[in-house]
Amino acid sequence: MVFRIFLLNVLCCMVQGQPPGILVIIAAGILLFNVRAALLDSKWKPAAEDEDRPMHFNETFADKLADHLPAKAWPMLRISFFVLA
Repeated sequence: MVFRIFLLNVLCCMVQGQPPGILVIIAAGILLFNVRAALLDSKWKPAAEDEDRPMHFNETFADKLADHLPAKAWPMLRISFFVLA
């Protein structure tokens, strides 16, 4: 809905003779990507019990960090993330 309103505003400005600026084009692209992500998310199905899932590699420290750090850090950092956002 936000993308449609934004696009309508851009089209109205173009009809009045004002071409959109680079920031407006970038913002429209980001909003369009969000629409695409929402459509892809609505079609996503979780993996079944008997289906193969990707393996988590715990061979190196970087693998362990990439696999486990986000799950452990998010509960502590989410409040500060939302405040900064």
